[in-house]
Amino acid sequence: MIKVRQGVFETNSSSSHSLVVCDNKTWSDFVAGKLFYNVLHKSNDLPEFCTLKDIKLYIKRIYNDLESVKFGDFPTDKAELKELRYRINDLLWFEETFYSIDELEGYKYNEEKQEADLNYYFG
Repeated sequence: MIKVRQGVFETNSSSSHSLVVCDNKTWSDFVAGKLFYNVLHKSNDLPEFCTLKDIKLYIKRIYNDLESVKFGDFPTDKAELKELRYRINDLLWFEETFYSIDELEGYKYNEEKQEADLNYYFG
């Protein structure tokens, strides 16, 4: 926590900084706009770097899951309802899930270590 003005505290809790290890080919494709960085790759079963086709299939899958639920058909079981909320949340947060290089607040790539330091706003 950093004190920036008397009586006011701000944090960077809405920001996220990520160190990404990838090969030079992946980085080149990302810079060229062929790949998107997937910040939720550990939880949405997609790779860390996705193609536009991967993203479209992901959205279609979630949307189709949600379309099969009609307003009067919401589950009464708490676990099923929780799962439905997660799927809705996945769809609503789509734009903050996949980043192109142009959407990053900043980045550095170390070619020798093949590591990228990505700065992006999430949340």
